[in-house]
Amino acid sequence: MGAYRWFADESVLGFGRLLARERSDVLYPGHPAIPEVPLGALDVDWMVIAASRGLVAFHRDTHSRPLPLDDTRLRNYGLPPTACRG
Repeated sequence: MGAYRWFADESVLGFGRLLARERSDVLYPGHPAIPEVPLGALDVDWMVIAASRGLVAFHRDTHSRPLPLDDTRLRNYGLPPTACRG
């Protein structure tokens, strides 16, 4: 089994940037290695991209709840919607 790779969303952006200075396995919105996730990306968009890259995401956003129509989109890209529920 390979090592985990991490994604810090904007709710923990400062922490993600700090970690990325010390570790090469941490990405965040606006990071040059993941240009398809710019600053301001919607949760449902970055979640799909993070899942497709096999990243483990961390955030502190208590309002991260995909809409019912987005559940299918998330599932199609390998991220079960239940993983986004608190």
